[in-house]
Amino acid sequence: MLQSSPPKHRVIEFTAAEMAAIRLVSKPYKIAAHQLGISEAAFKLRIKNARAKCGAASAVDLAVIATRSGILIDLPDNMLAMRCKQKTKAKRKSK
Repeated sequence: MLQSSPPKHRVIEFTAAEMAAIRLVSKPYKIAAHQLGISEAAFKLRIKNARAKCGAASAVDLAVIATRSGILIDLPDNMLAMRCKQKTKAKRKSK
């Protein structure tokens, strides 16, 4: 009988700037950028880089990943609703 190895988890190293942006990803970008004292474009770039590192398809997916890993404590209900809508749209397109 073959023994299966435990699932392998990737270790993703985010910069301090990316971590700060991830913690605010569930907020409107303009507000989050203001809270960090950066431009909205800089905030978007940090989110884009963080998404690329963890393979998130969208900011909503990034928020879900961050919540599951403990980076975000609370995922707002509106973010969950947005993720459900995205999955529904994707299923419709594939049919």
